[in-house]
Amino acid sequence: MSDSLYLSLWFSGFEESEMLPGVLRVMQPFPWSKQEPGITDIAVHPVSWNEATILERHFRPGVPPEQAVTVAFDLLHED
Repeated sequence: MSDSLYLSLWFSGFEESEMLPGVLRVMQPFPWSKQEPGITDIAVHPVSWNEATILERHFRPGVPPEQAVTVAFDLLHED
């Protein structure tokens, strides 16, 4: 069984046009498991850990990083 990787990203700015491409650039270089390729889970948390998770999706089988990132696209807005 492969090891799990948990990645938290913090952004210095919140430009809509920069966030998703930035996340994608970070995820693409990671090597994938041959037995279970792709992204299997994605979660978006608010700044305060006391608040509920904003988005949580599970993918079985795993999906490419591009597909996982587009799931969060609807959450982007100016505020």
